[in-house]
Amino acid sequence: MGKSDDGYCGFWIADLGFIKKGNEVAPELLIFIVRNDTRVSKMAGIMIRWLVNRDGRFEMTYQDEHSQKELRADFDNWAQTYDQEVGIPTDDFPFAGYDRALETVWQKVEADPGMSVLDLGIGTGNLAKLFMESGCQVLGVDFSAEMLVKTREKFPKLELVQADLTLDEWPTALNRRFDRIVSNYTFHEFPLETKLHILTLLATDHLHADGRIVIGDVMFPTLPALKKAKEDFSDVWDDEIYWLTDETRALFEPRGWALAYFPVSFCAGVYVFTPPAFDTV
Repeated sequence: MGKSDDGYCGFWIADLGFIKKGNEVAPELLIFIVRNDTRVSKMAGIMIRWLVNRDGRFEMTYQDEHSQKELRADFDNWAQTYDQEVGIPTDDFPFAGYDRALETVWQKVEADPGMSVLDLGIGTGNLAKLFMESGCQVLGVDFSAEMLVKTREKFPKLELVQADLTLDEWPTALNRRFDRIVSNYTFHEFPLETKLHILTLLATDHLHADGRIVIGDVMFPTLPALKKAKEDFSDVWDDEIYWLTDETRALFEPRGWALAYFPVSFCAGVYVFTPPAFDTV
């Protein structure tokens, strides 16, 4: 396990070499990453994503700066039609249960007037709207500038911040604690180890001691359930890193997290995370 002079322990580099083909950067093995760390990605010029695949084998996925810009551009373009797409009632993947997920997140938060809520991946503000109507003080975060433009058009007084949650350094506007942290249809972009890393940072540095994190997203109880959905909806399926409840429990619960799972459709649900008692500063 590599350890830097400042005491950081988190990566082990056995051999570092890169092959550049056009805009693609391919690692020439071997790198084992045990946490998402921007110092490594800045050294390599890529975004290191995660560590272990669903079969338990070491696997590194990565994204170079070009691909990250493309992903952001995709979401910027989607902002123009997002509300129309999610507003159409459907029983199909991936938005079957979208409205029920929004409602369930709101219910499980148990919102009170004046409660502070951090909305991660706010998109066009569909979840934030429910909390604003409940009298909550909402701060919305998204990495897409155009999504934030749409949200600002709908809710001019809403506080908004542009940020990439996969980076360890977040804007100073987030240097505060919240009563609740929520998200809807965002975390399926992140590998499971990155999900744990982000939620741990949030619970340690941004959540009040009696707070909870409530997430609605594409999720399945098990891998066979995911594979069944992929087979049934192969014509529209996107290979994202969807939550699997059994593997999520296996990663989080031994680390002291409590997890409650509320399915709202065959491909969507809500998690209520209660974090362990982290040491906070």
